[in-house]
Amino acid sequence: YYSPQRRPDLRNLIPRGARRVLDVGCGGGALGAAFKADNPGAVAVGIEGFPDAAAHARRHLDLVLELDLDGLEELPAEAGTFDAITFGDVLEHLLDPER
Repeated sequence: YYSPQRRPDLRNLIPRGARRVLDVGCGGGALGAAFKADNPGAVAVGIEGFPDAAAHARRHLDLVLELDLDGLEELPAEAGTFDAITFGDVLEHLLDPER
């Protein structure tokens, strides 16, 4: 189950003026959708490891990369660059969070 919470605690940490945001562990895309609603024309990209959640997030975000964070060495070039990256509720699920 992926909560539809829009995470105002994380949204408030995204710098004003950010136009491209990456949400690592985006779940169903609620945070990115809220960011886009607050910033018309902005781009929200998500990374999600669970196929069902990624499919749901694709309805709300500009791009969703279905990736395993435990094996990820670098972002694919298609992801582009970002003004801000959110990483909420993810570290505790990784095999090696320090990496």
